[in-house]
Amino acid sequence: KWMYRRLLRPLSGSPNGPRALQRWEIASTAQAIGELSGQTMRGWRNHGYQQDGHTRSLLAAAGVGYLSNRVGPNEISRLAADGLVDLAVNTHPDHDHVEHGEVRSAPGLKNSGFASVLMTPVGWGETVADEVDAIQEIGGVAVLLVHPGCMAIADGFATFQRLCARLSQHRCVLASEAESAIRGHASA
Repeated sequence: KWMYRRLLRPLSGSPNGPRALQRWEIASTAQAIGELSGQTMRGWRNHGYQQDGHTRSLLAAAGVGYLSNRVGPNEISRLAADGLVDLAVNTHPDHDHVEHGEVRSAPGLKNSGFASVLMTPVGWGETVADEVDAIQEIGGVAVLLVHPGCMAIADGFATFQRLCARLSQHRCVLASEAESAIRGHASA
């Protein structure tokens, strides 16, 4: 399957391959999530935030309500014109900014607005906590992207535990709750 996809990407001009492949991957993912969890898949984030002109309409057609493919320090979560809620990652994503394993230089995020800077786990945790404080202070929704693998490799979850302790002063919600709140605010 991966070899097939590697061939189709350049031929289709899309990082996700042709529309039919994207539709199949979305449906397969939704089916697996449903079978394993008993829940309907509502959210989506492409690996590396990759999407093309078909991604959003395919997600909407599959019943997805929100996605997190936008990233940057000034991004605001909102209801988009196509009916999907954009839960924008507006704090430094760990994989791109935390020293972990072989990651010893910041890969950076194209056009994200975040500087390509690599931080120690502790420095990253403090930066993200400060970002959450600032976003919440202005009434925004802070969206974090934290990978369990990165946190385990970086320092055995010590930074993640400190971050959670600090963030416990804030009201935390599931992505599905944020989606509902954003939809409600947009219709008010």
